[in-house]
Formats: sequence, C-alpha cells, structure tokens
Amino acid sequence: MKSAPSREIESSSRVSRQCQANPAFRILLVDDDPDICQLNSKALLKHGYEVDVAEDGETGWAELQNNRYNLLITKNDLPKLTGVGLLKKVRSACMPLPVIMVTHESKSSAHATRSASG
Repeated sequence: MKSAPSREIESSSRVSRQCQANPAFRILLVDDDPDICQLNSKALLKHGYEVDVAEDGETGWAELQNNRYNLLITKNDLPKLTGVGLLKKVRSACMPLPVIMVTHESKSSAHATRSASG
C-alpha cells in the first residue's frame, strides 16, 4: 500500500509538510529539536494531517497569526518564547485552538523534585 504523496518545503525558520489525504486538518508543531520535529511530522503525515513546523515560540506565534490551524502541539522549553508564553498569547488573542503541551523531565530532575518535596 503506497502512502499519500507529500510535499516538503524547507526554510530557515519553517518547515511545511503536507499530505493530500486530509488537507483540511492542519497542525502546528513547535519544537526546536529537528529530529523530534521530523519524527512527529512523519507520524502525523502518515495519518493524513497537514503539518507546519516552527523552531521557536516567536516563529510559532507568527505562524498562528498568519495561518489557520486546528491544533497546536508545542513543548514548553523553547527559545525566544516558551510554550507557556505561546499558550498565553493564544488565549489572550481568544483563538479557539486546542493545545497539546509536551514536557520532558529527566530522571535526575524528577528525583530532585521528589526529594525536595519530601
């Protein structure tokens, strides 16, 4: 079974990947790790979503202002504008946009947090 054709456009601040199976559902993925972006974009494309990628919070905010999305997936620890800062801007602008906030906590950080809390 062949996958749907895709088109890839790359620039220094934005990568757009599109799948023709379901072009109506558009996702903005904001992450500064290119490997994670590529992995997640491929998975979402495989399921028929159109995916735009921004490498930092400010670029993500610009994309949200210039394009219409059905979902925002962002991590919190981003350069220029954090994921929480991006979420605050989305809510302040009254954008009716579902958001998935992805976080990562290392084992040593989790251990330190638990130790500090007793």
